[in-house]
Amino acid sequence: MSLFGPSRSARTLETISGANVFLARKLYAWHQAIPAKPLTNPVSIVCISDSHISQPKLPDRDILIHAGDLTQSGSFRELQATLAWLNAQPHPIKIAVAGNHDSLLDDSTKQAVAERVKLDWGAITYLENKETTVVCTNGRQLRIYGSPYSAHHGNWVFQYPRSQDV
Repeated sequence: MSLFGPSRSARTLETISGANVFLARKLYAWHQAIPAKPLTNPVSIVCISDSHISQPKLPDRDILIHAGDLTQSGSFRELQATLAWLNAQPHPIKIAVAGNHDSLLDDSTKQAVAERVKLDWGAITYLENKETTVVCTNGRQLRIYGSPYSAHHGNWVFQYPRSQDV
């Protein structure tokens, strides 16, 4: 601010800020005026992660997604036990994505190549940097994408350097 009032850039910023507030209020009021449509054919999804071999009681819904860390140490025994538990759940659609503890599923680990092929996935769809389209019992179709990658933190698998944009 100068002796003669706000600078030109400050006045421009005030004008832009005022315009943004005006626009936001108008959009919010317009949005509120649109009546909500009731959902037809809703789909219920149970999404869990970081179970680390625990087997909590889950509600029965249309889709079950386990989004990472199925195991604690990444062993074949832990992973197969978790897959058996997931397969025993009543959800008609089951999807799993690895997490940073699931070293057996990371191709960069030596154990993965030999033991991974022995896993019994049953009815579980495994997503690793890919998507699948599922058809729910009510006829709805959903596209679901899964990736195990996370920014580097600790000494785990499926990690990328924080400086890299994946």
